[in-house]
Amino acid sequence: MSATQAVTGYHYLWYKDGAPLVNDTLSYLELYEQGNYKLEADLGGCTEESDIFNINLPDAPEKPLIYTQGPTVWYLACSNTTATEYKWYCNSKLIDGADDYFYIAGRKMGDYQVSVSNSLGCFTRSDIVTIPTGTTGIDDIDPLEGLKIYPNPATGVFTIEMDNNIFGELMIRIISENGKEIMAIKTDKTTEHFLYEVDLIGQSKGVYFINILIDKYFVTRKVIIE
Repeated sequence: MSATQAVTGYHYLWYKDGAPLVNDTLSYLELYEQGNYKLEADLGGCTEESDIFNINLPDAPEKPLIYTQGPTVWYLACSNTTATEYKWYCNSKLIDGADDYFYIAGRKMGDYQVSVSNSLGCFTRSDIVTIPTGTTGIDDIDPLEGLKIYPNPATGVFTIEMDNNIFGELMIRIISENGKEIMAIKTDKTTEHFLYEVDLIGQSKGVYFINILIDKYFVTRKVIIE
């Protein structure tokens, strides 16, 4: 999308759904996400705005949700774990290197969003989730609160155990202390009582993060491999 009759010296600012996108002199914008767009042109403090243009991408993925967990360290997870590409944003700015279904925000507070794409390159962005308040859509009673990981510390093999009435596809991802994903496990939880053995024999000693996602629930635990 581009401005008609673009003039040198004008300052152009694009907006998507009311939020600024590009704060420079670009009079064009490559579109990958559906939404409501407008262009503002400024010259010496005098501004003009275009009409709002609605861009609809029929093949774009459904709007994802963001699940959060904190408060000592904040973890964010996208409800869509099978997207072709992920882009995470903090305060409307793209986060370099954040290209997986989860993001470890640490103690950096702000407004977060995630954008997911399909194989056609069509993106859909989530609503804003603000941490530390973290509007997540997760119920007050977390069915994953009683999840157990043992032994911990472990020599390489440990067990994940839980009892709840949440069923469906369960994703287990093992993340090293430096943020590298070393294992991704997809399984099904079909009974209230669930046991799963994870084998990290051969991996380096240290602290690992265990990210578990099922339905709309997300939890992160630490395990020490000795």
